[in-house]
Amino acid sequence: MDTAPEYSLFPGWERAVEWQYEAARATLERSLGVQRTVVNSWVKAAESTVPPETPQRAHLRRLEWGYDIWEEALLNTLVHLDDAVSEEGIDLRQLQMTWLHAMDDAFSEVMSRPVFAAGINDTLEDALTEQQQLSHLRRDLLYASNLPTDRDVEAVGERLLDLEARQKKIEEKLDMILDAADIEEATHSGVVE
Repeated sequence: MDTAPEYSLFPGWERAVEWQYEAARATLERSLGVQRTVVNSWVKAAESTVPPETPQRAHLRRLEWGYDIWEEALLNTLVHLDDAVSEEGIDLRQLQMTWLHAMDDAFSEVMSRPVFAAGINDTLEDALTEQQQLSHLRRDLLYASNLPTDRDVEAVGERLLDLEARQKKIEEKLDMILDAADIEEATHSGVVE
């Protein structure tokens, strides 16, 4: 005999869950609408103060494009949200997969655009330029402090390697001379005896 108690849902439970789901969905849709209005207003205001064909104008277009992709990902999630909701409740695993697929699609969209590659290229170029400037500043500071720079240490290392190679050659020649001297000494000492 099964002793587990049965819990019945209170009357109207399904309707309450459905109402909460619909309210959350409507709130998300209104939030997206408000966000779109704010972004459009912000871009329009910024464009009126930024001269055309300047880097700032290009940044504004990129920001607007980025928001468009974000909005599309959220709308795709809302479209597939019904798949995660059932009579038993919300399937969090299904909701997670829906969100991950939407984000994956958005990321693929971003990565496929030439403007993204150009932005990454600009960012990387700026970072490398700054790194090079910092390297020059560090060398100048070390030089002014009469401390060795990485180039000085590298030059000393190369010089040491060169000296080791020369020393090895000298040792080999000395060994040859000593071997020749031992042979001569042995022949002379043999003749004398």
